[in-house]
Amino acid sequence: MKPNYKKARKHCLRMWTVLDTETKVKLKDRLYPAADQVTFSPVFGALEQSMYPGARVLDAGCGKGSWVLRGYRQSIGLLVGIDSEVLYQRNIDKFIVGDLERLPIKDSTFDIIICYFVIEHLKNPKKVFAEFQRVLTEGGKIMFKTPCAASPMFVLSRYVPHQWQRIIKKAMQGTQESDIFPTYYRCNTQKKLDHALKRTGFQRVILKGIEQIYDYLTFSRSFYAIGLLTSRLMQFLPWTEPFRSQIIGVYCKPRNSTET
Repeated sequence: MKPNYKKARKHCLRMWTVLDTETKVKLKDRLYPAADQVTFSPVFGALEQSMYPGARVLDAGCGKGSWVLRGYRQSIGLLVGIDSEVLYQRNIDKFIVGDLERLPIKDSTFDIIICYFVIEHLKNPKKVFAEFQRVLTEGGKIMFKTPCAASPMFVLSRYVPHQWQRIIKKAMQGTQESDIFPTYYRCNTQKKLDHALKRTGFQRVILKGIEQIYDYLTFSRSFYAIGLLTSRLMQFLPWTEPFRSQIIGVYCKPRNSTET
């Protein structure tokens, strides 16, 4: 029997209501006060070290624009976004419709590349990493965050049809269906990422797993609270790192790389 997606969508939306920001903040403050620091400090710390007045930044797979760059906008000399389709853009100097596997950009153009929740959608990650290597200046960095395919949640999600994923994410997280794209997880473990990026010529600066399962449980106060406590516990247990739901990485293109 063919699934009735419209009926399922309506049923999910009746069952769940996405928590408001105030409720989530209060629960975080009470159950896991270090959550935001654990989640965001690696990327922000890398940006603080790498950003300088006039820096040229590429937001790769930008969607409507990576929010992590908002606080650094005044320091950025040129902010370019690239994606596969035209979307409404904010605070971007230039937007390019293009393919990350074949960037329509000259060599050594950018100092920083942000790739925020994009790698999981790539069919050919190694080709994309090679393009990143090409368009970065020597000493330039790629900074990314992506789901971990070894996390139990994402292992299960592989067996869920894309249409059902759209329904579930809409109901549980309030994500617009137009913002939900197919995922492939071709390079979504720490081991695969490190191997692919090093083979492309990058040097590792940061690669770590963080647990952020609570962000996927915003449909219920009780589930969100359980997610916070679970995430806090997993961050405390070192052996859980390969199975944490998110991977954060910073890699550098070596200086004089054309001579090595």
